[in-house]
Amino acid sequence: EMKADVSPADRWGGTPLDDATRHGHEAVVQYLISKGATKNAVSDSGSSPVRVSAATMSVDLCNAAADGDMRQLRVLITNHPDVDVNKGDYDRRTPIHLAASEGRLEVVKVLVEEMKADVSPADRWGGTPLDDATRHGHEAVVQYLISKGATKNAVSDSGSSPVRVSAATMSVDLCNAAADGDMRQLRVLITNHPDVDVNKGDYDRRTPIHLAASEGRLEVVKVLVEEMKADVS
Repeated sequence: EMKADVSPADRWGGTPLDDATRHGHEAVVQYLISKGATKNAVSDSGSSPVRVSAATMSVDLCNAAADGDMRQLRVLITNHPDVDVNKGDYDRRTPIHLAASEGRLEVVKVLVEEMKADVSPADRWGGTPLDDATRHGHEAVVQYLISKGATKNAVSDSGSSPVRVSAATMSVDLCNAAADGDMRQLRVLITNHPDVDVNKGDYDRRTPIHLAASEGRLEVVKVLVEEMKADVS
């Protein structure tokens, strides 16, 4: 009705047909093709959506993995069988890192068994999916990854091992759990990391007990003091 151009290129050279194809909207794809739409326009920089799309696919795969969105994961696998499942985000965290971190066991299984994902890629801190699953207390994911030969304690470009990185991250996680009053996560951290430094603070040197007290989390304060022997002052 409004006579819109069916193949305008965005600044990356992407057309509506590229977008519809990427997201698996088959009815839209067929309609646009019937109206003469084209793919693979070229952007001002000379990049083709073939190249742009490969990077975008990896981002979409990371998002679907983190969200546990099995439908979108299946769409991506079906429409883009050549997508690089081992390509990470800006921190080199791959789809399997993100799925493991969020406890998405079914996603992890699809990535490993169907897409042949590497089970022990290292992010820029040297962390592996097994490190992530362990840290967040996702026991089913931990056991599955171990059964597939996954390892911990990779070494980052800077030479740091997740053993050292993890200690700092644990303290941050403990601060967050204390502030949120998240007793379940607090218990996971205590159980999986009994040596975590309960008196280590955040960037403002505010310790878990500072944050729990500030938010009125009495049960958290009790656990920190009575079980973890936190400094009360």
